[in-house]
Amino acid sequence: MITAKILLNGKELSEVELQAKEFSTGSKGYHKSTKVEIEGERYQLNFMLVKIGSKNKVAEEGKKADESDK
Repeated sequence: MITAKILLNGKELSEVELQAKEFSTGSKGYHKSTKVEIEGERYQLNFMLVKIGSKNKVAEEGKKADESDK
């Protein structure tokens, strides 16, 4: 788990906990979707941290093999 603070002009709006996730692409990282209010307006925030090089190489090799069969 990773904790992230959302700041607006140096003022903390929110603090969120990003959960570990394996994305549909096979990459690994952290993700969180949440909502915040800024000056009376509501916004949706999406956080996605993807570890570079984390994609499952076995899945990637399988995908390449499938593509070469076409």
